[in-house]
Amino acid sequence: MKKTLLNFVLLVFLIACTDNKMEQQIQKAVLVENSNPPKMKAFSNVENLKETLTDNSALVFTQWRKLQIADGSEKWSAHTSITRFGKNSLKNGSQNDLGFTILGAEENYVNEVQLNLNINNAEEKQEAFFHLAIFAEQTLASLNIEQPSDLRAKILNDENYFFENDSYYILLKKDEWTQKNYNRSHILELELDKSIAIETTRLIIKSK
Repeated sequence: MKKTLLNFVLLVFLIACTDNKMEQQIQKAVLVENSNPPKMKAFSNVENLKETLTDNSALVFTQWRKLQIADGSEKWSAHTSITRFGKNSLKNGSQNDLGFTILGAEENYVNEVQLNLNINNAEEKQEAFFHLAIFAEQTLASLNIEQPSDLRAKILNDENYFFENDSYYILLKKDEWTQKNYNRSHILELELDKSIAIETTRLIIKSK
C-alpha cells in the first residue's frame, strides 16, 4: 500500500514538472522577438500569406498596418473576420468563434501567425476544439508544415503544447480575458470588466 502511494505521489510530481517545463518553453518562445527576415518562405511575403490563409479559410484579412503595443513598442498586424459556430451562450448571448491574426516586426514580412479560438459558450467547448483542430490541420498544410502527430490530441484535450525545430515554433496556449470592448488581436490595452470572461485558445506558428 505504501509503495503504491509513493508511486502515485511520484507520478503526480513528474507530471507537474513536465507541465511546468512546457509552460516555461511556451513563455520563452512567446517572448522571442526576431527582427530578422523569417526562415519560413511562406512568411516572407505579407500579401501572399494573407491570400493563402484566406483561400484556406474563407476569412478575409484587414489591411497590414502598424500598431502601438501597450508596452510602448510597435508591431505590424492584420486580422481576419471571424467564423462563428454553435449556439449562443445563455450568459452573454455570443457564439464561439475563430479567426486569424498575423504579426510582424517589420513591414515587409510576417513573424507569427495566430489562430485564435474564443470560447464564449463554455457548454460547447468540445465542439469548438474540434473546429480548431480542423482549422489547425488545414492551416499547417497550406503553409507546407507537417502537423506534429500529437497536436490534434492536445487541441481536443484542451492542453498546452510546444514544438520546435530549426525554422519555427508551434505553440498551443490558453488565456482568459476579462475585458470590456474586447479586441481580437489582443494587442491593445483595454478597459477591464470582470463580469465578461473570454477564454481563448491560441495556436501560434512562429518563424525563427
